[in-house]
Amino acid sequence: ARTEGYEIINKIVNKKKIKNILYISPPDMHAENFSLNKAQNYNYWNYAPYGLGVLAANLSDKYYKNYILNLNHFILKEANLFKGKNFPFDTLVSTKLKSTIEEFKPDFIVITCMFSQTHKSLQNVVEIIKKKSPSSLIAIGGVHVTNALVDSKTSVNFIKELKDVDFYFLYEGDNTLPNFINFVNGKLLKNEYLPSQLFVKNKNI
Repeated sequence: ARTEGYEIINKIVNKKKIKNILYISPPDMHAENFSLNKAQNYNYWNYAPYGLGVLAANLSDKYYKNYILNLNHFILKEANLFKGKNFPFDTLVSTKLKSTIEEFKPDFIVITCMFSQTHKSLQNVVEIIKKKSPSSLIAIGGVHVTNALVDSKTSVNFIKELKDVDFYFLYEGDNTLPNFINFVNGKLLKNEYLPSQLFVKNKNI
């Protein structure tokens, strides 16, 4: 099974090497349920993307270039500065995401999703990425991703709704994500291992 998993990964990656890694924290909410009034009164949570910081730190050697894009912080900051009634939520997210991709030119994009309320926002971010940078590999993880995939009642629809995602990481990725990227680049050491819980489309490898 492990050999088959390695073959599946190699087929998707198609001899690409990963050097520039973009980490994204989507807005916690999507445009339809966003309240400008709540944002301007500081009634939305704005957590620092600690988990993404840990992942980036574990891949901070000279070979890899890391960049963290906190879209939740970005949209709340823009809302606080906005003067007017019709806040351009989707336009701001799309423009910021596209400009970051254009400037950073990522080979691999890692997106976290901690809450079920962020699901539509996650979908939106994935769709924008695929249109702007179709050759970039996309991976997602986080509590919401894990919970959705381990439940047979939600896993099939979850993957259908996020069909442009290449890899779905379950549980903690502190060691398994760096090992996965090292494997893709042919740098995985003998005492290191690939994630035991990794979904690729409809396959759990």
